[in-house]
Amino acid sequence: MPEGPEIHRMANKLAKALEGKKLQHVSFFYSPIMDQEILFLNQEVEYVRAKSKALLISVG
Repeated sequence: MPEGPEIHRMANKLAKALEGKKLQHVSFFYSPIMDQEILFLNQEVEYVRAKSKALLISVG
């Protein structure tokens, strides 16, 4: 599992690439929520952040 510094570096790179962009493709690999993918299409990425070892991506 990645440690804190790796997660923060990844969050910074993803933030530069994704913030303000609309999602054109979404894939969930957790079967109970796979049918929710459609709700995220064409939603704008508001922010990408790291909190401890978690990577948080807000869309809306």
